[in-house]
Amino acid sequence: GASTQDQFQVRIQGPNTIRVRPGQDVQILCEVVANPQPYEPVRFSWQKQGAPIPNGADGRLVLRNVGSRDAGIYICTASIPGQVVTSDIVTLELENGSALASVSWNIKQIELNEGQRLEALCQFTSNTNFPPSSLRLSTTKNQLPVQQPLGLQFTNGLLTLSSVSMQDDGLELKCAAPSVSGSPSDTLSIRVRANDYPGGNTGYYQQPERERHGFTARFEPSDLSNHQSGRDVQLQCTVDGEVEKPVRYTYTKDGRALEDNVEVHPNGLLIIKNAQADGGYGYGGYPQTQQDIEVSVAPKEVNIAHGETANITCTVKGTSNYKLTWGKYAHDTSLPDYARV
Repeated sequence: GASTQDQFQVRIQGPNTIRVRPGQDVQILCEVVANPQPYEPVRFSWQKQGAPIPNGADGRLVLRNVGSRDAGIYICTASIPGQVVTSDIVTLELENGSALASVSWNIKQIELNEGQRLEALCQFTSNTNFPPSSLRLSTTKNQLPVQQPLGLQFTNGLLTLSSVSMQDDGLELKCAAPSVSGSPSDTLSIRVRANDYPGGNTGYYQQPERERHGFTARFEPSDLSNHQSGRDVQLQCTVDGEVEKPVRYTYTKDGRALEDNVEVHPNGLLIIKNAQADGGYGYGGYPQTQQDIEVSVAPKEVNIAHGETANITCTVKGTSNYKLTWGKYAHDTSLPDYARV
C-alpha cells in the first residue's frame, strides 16, 4: 500500500511482512510513484519502531546478518521540496530455527615427525554470508587451555606451522565460528613423533612408514657399501601406493634445513657430498602430492562498443586456497581506473 499526496506516492516493494532466517541478508526497496515524475531529486529516509535509521538514503535499506535486534516495523519516507510522504509499514520477522552452518577441518588427526611442517584447512559452510576471517582458533592439551605454538599462523581458516616440536604432541586445535548461532566448531588433534636416530653403520635416521593421503613413504640408503667418511652418500625416498604425480619432496636434517653440501633431486634422491662421520645425525624425507591447478577466463575475446561494459570471469579449479590478480596485457600488472574487480 501507499500514502497519497498530490499524485506523489511512496511504496515499499514486496510483501508487507518479510520472514527470514537469522544470519541472512535482507534488502528492502522503497520507490516513488508519481505522474508526472518530480523534477527535483527525491530524498529517502527510514525509521524502525519510530527511530531514524542512518542508512538507506538511496531508497534501498540493506540489513546484513540479521538477528533479533533487526526484527520490527519499518517505514520509508520520501521527500521533495514542499512534499513529504510515507509508505505503509513493513514488518521484518525471524523464522524459527537458526542459520544452517558447520565447521570442519579437512583432517581430524594428523601424525608428524618432529621438525615437520603442519598445514591444515578449517572449512566453513553456511546458508549465510559469513566471512572466513571471522573463524577463531583456540588451543588445548588434556582439555586445558595452552598457549599457541610459536610461529603458528591462522588466516581465513588456513593453519600453518613451519616446524612442530615434541611440546606440540597431544595438542588440540579448535576452529570455531562463535558469531554464528550455535557456535559450530571442530577439533584437530596433533601427534608428534620423536626423531630417535638408530645407530648402526650408517648413523642415519630411517623414517618409519606412515600412512598419509593413501600412500606410504620409505627413506633408505641406496648403497650401504659407499657410506664412508669423505665419500658421496645417496639416500632415496620412495613412495608406495596410489598417488597422483608429480610428488614434491621436502627434506630436513635433525629437524632443520639442509646444509650446503646436500643435493636434492626431484625423483626423491638425496646426495650428501663429502659426508663426514662427525657423530650421529638424521635426515627425514616428506613427500607431498601436488594439486593440478587450472586457471581459465571466459570469454576469451570480447568485442564491445565505446562506453559499454564487459564482464570477464576467472575460474580456478584444483584448489580452494588462492588469490587472484588481474592485469592489462601480459607485461603490465596495472588496470585502468574504470576497471572493477
